[in-house]
Amino acid sequence: MKPGTPFFVAGRLLEAREGRGLSAAALADVVDVRRETIYQIESGRITPGPALFSRLQESLRMPAAFFFQPVEDRPDDGELILFRSLRSAAKPARQRARWRLQWLKRITRFVEEFVELPALDVPDYGLPSDPIAIRDRHIEEVADDLRQRWVLGKGPISNVAWLMENHGIIIAREDLGADELDAAILQKKEHIFVLLGADKGTDVRSRMDAAHELGHAVVHRNCPAPTSDKDPRHKVMEQQAFRFAGALLLPRESFANEVWTCSLEELLALKPKWRVAVAAMILRSAHLGLISESQQLRLWKQYSSRRWKKAEPFDDEWTPEQPVLLRRSIELMLEEKVTSVDQFLSAIKLPATDIEDLAGLSPGTISDGPSPIAFRGGRASTDASDSNVLSFERHAK
Repeated sequence: MKPGTPFFVAGRLLEAREGRGLSAAALADVVDVRRETIYQIESGRITPGPALFSRLQESLRMPAAFFFQPVEDRPDDGELILFRSLRSAAKPARQRARWRLQWLKRITRFVEEFVELPALDVPDYGLPSDPIAIRDRHIEEVADDLRQRWVLGKGPISNVAWLMENHGIIIAREDLGADELDAAILQKKEHIFVLLGADKGTDVRSRMDAAHELGHAVVHRNCPAPTSDKDPRHKVMEQQAFRFAGALLLPRESFANEVWTCSLEELLALKPKWRVAVAAMILRSAHLGLISESQQLRLWKQYSSRRWKKAEPFDDEWTPEQPVLLRRSIELMLEEKVTSVDQFLSAIKLPATDIEDLAGLSPGTISDGPSPIAFRGGRASTDASDSNVLSFERHAK
């Protein structure tokens, strides 16, 4: 009988593989075994021998200790995870995002032992658990109320990511690994975690993505997650989250007062002020009844003829907003010496480069090696104690 690896936890291999967006067949090719061997290890029927374990660890770029942890980071019953795309083509990216949200949760849990993060301040408005029963007026009302609760006034929001972080939402920006996936959100009673696609480009798109995910947290707090694109609730929930994002970023009263002719030139002139795409302003104008259906159609034709679908004016002048909550918290922990890099890595048992990516740390802050192997489309590519709790200073909105 071939020797195995004592205390190897089968579920951790599945987590590592899916966390890299890698299929069982692709991983089998990388470590030179049959696909069935990977499935047998993941199901717990066998454990890898020392040589195979070494190849798995090296290929997945995971610390050895990761594979010996009890599986306790599975999604909880009280969690709601929503993805922008449920198409089959995006399944590997969804699996990857699901685990990376769990890793983000693990990092946050450790940070909270030393740093007092902003408390979650996203109210439950008691909206129906069936999204089809949620009306447009409900969405407008909760967007207005949240603006009032968060003391935003009626003007533009200077930084959406910082605003959400100030109210207890944990945000990470990284390549989500699929064109079909823009963002993902994991919602619990005490925390909300958001992954924004760093590979999706522009500042205005990133701001809209962030506000869209906030819309899910506010509007769909009590809704079960749809399971596929064929579920009619999925399309409805996406439309509602976008409606909320528009209502939050472009409040109906003040935005409507600035729109007179609703021409592309007028909307483009408003873009630097509101930091919202012209396309989103066209839809918001339609939602508010500022333009007729025929006017909207004419605007879309003009928009398309100017080839703004690929890129609008000003898009290359602004850089996407960067989350800072976890980065500054970890830097504070290290600067104040309440923990060391070794203690940090030992407690979290994740690769340092993954922690840097998820927390927005500069490369080399806690790592000294190459970045983890990247997987896209299922294929491999090389391209403390209470007395030590620190308070986190909020940043400007």
